[in-house]
Amino acid sequence: MNTNMRILVAEDNFVNRKVLLAFLEQLELTADVAEDGEQVVGLVREGDYDVILMDIRMPGVDGVEATERIRALGDDVHQPFVVAVTASAMMDDNERYRAAGIDAVLTKPLALSQLAGVLESLPEAA
Repeated sequence: MNTNMRILVAEDNFVNRKVLLAFLEQLELTADVAEDGEQVVGLVREGDYDVILMDIRMPGVDGVEATERIRALGDDVHQPFVVAVTASAMMDDNERYRAAGIDAVLTKPLALSQLAGVLESLPEAA
């Protein structure tokens, strides 16, 4: 796993955010944090994130809309690998997430092994 990857945790819930950050710490990774989709898009415009752990249900701009906005930026920004982290991962939901440009889906409650598996599967360039 590339321990130098730039990660953005997009999660409005304090407890869920702490869990994700603790898991990343166990994997010897660090992350920046955004609490809503609007912040996510702004941070992506400013930085070269390799991965976004994107909560789907955030206030204001949700994870799906934030991903669509990021993908619409095209080559103006480094396009990160977007992982939806959600309690809702039914077949219809997954299709909607993929259509928005989300690359992978993890379901809550999240296990460390699930997160590690997704991050380990990323190419070294990520």
